[in-house]
Amino acid sequence: MREGGGAPGVLRWGAVLALGVCGLLHLPPEPVALTSGDPAALLASVVTVACLLVAGWLAVRGGASPAGWLAAGAVGGGTLVLHLLAALGAVDPPPLAFGAAFAWVAAALVLVPALTVLLRRTAV
Repeated sequence: MREGGGAPGVLRWGAVLALGVCGLLHLPPEPVALTSGDPAALLASVVTVACLLVAGWLAVRGGASPAGWLAAGAVGGGTLVLHLLAALGAVDPPPLAFGAAFAWVAAALVLVPALTVLLRRTAV
């Protein structure tokens, strides 16, 4: 499953970009909050690290790794489930660095992981 450029390369770099944006949008507002033991801030950090690690994996290994695409779908889907549970009130929404500053962030927090899942589904 080696990609030469064309559509698979576009899908891969689209997924890398979507995961990178998703990771950056989930940055906690204050990294110091992690030492306080706040579970919501810790959850935001876990999402950030997971998104950025998988984005790096896809960027370095390329679309040749089915496990990378599986991880991209799992991280994107898990992020969607997290936001669904937060909307239902089952979990506290994580505090986000960009959440209060821009109104479009709320939509992006759902659309970007959904795009990642869609790209994964299309690529595999």
